[in-house]
Amino acid sequence: MYRVLRRRFRSVGSLMMVMLVITFLDEFAFGTREAAWPLMRADLGLSYTQIGILIGLPTLTSGLIEPLWGIFSTMGYRKQLVIMGGIVFTLSLFAFAFTPSFNILLITEILLYPASGAFVGLDMRRLDR
Repeated sequence: MYRVLRRRFRSVGSLMMVMLVITFLDEFAFGTREAAWPLMRADLGLSYTQIGILIGLPTLTSGLIEPLWGIFSTMGYRKQLVIMGGIVFTLSLFAFAFTPSFNILLITEILLYPASGAFVGLDMRRLDR
């Protein structure tokens, strides 16, 4: 009985640690980006209109796409959505770091927001359901 409890708590602790790391990465990525707007504006030569588009358009598209994640997750695709969200989230962050222009930055942001919703928003429930 003791071994079973110890094993169960160890797996719950590992799962909780993974979820905390995922949430930290999401908060760190978006928090760092918010602090870096002046530097990005200077490096890429962005206007305030372009920055407004970079903030608004990804949020709008994410608001349209993320309800689909909830529908698909209740249909039994939660694990696949979290994994694909993590992959797209990671690739988007790498593309975001090395973007040379506004257009690529906009595409990266539009991919990053829904990927974050799938990766972080759906991981707070058990993945083995």
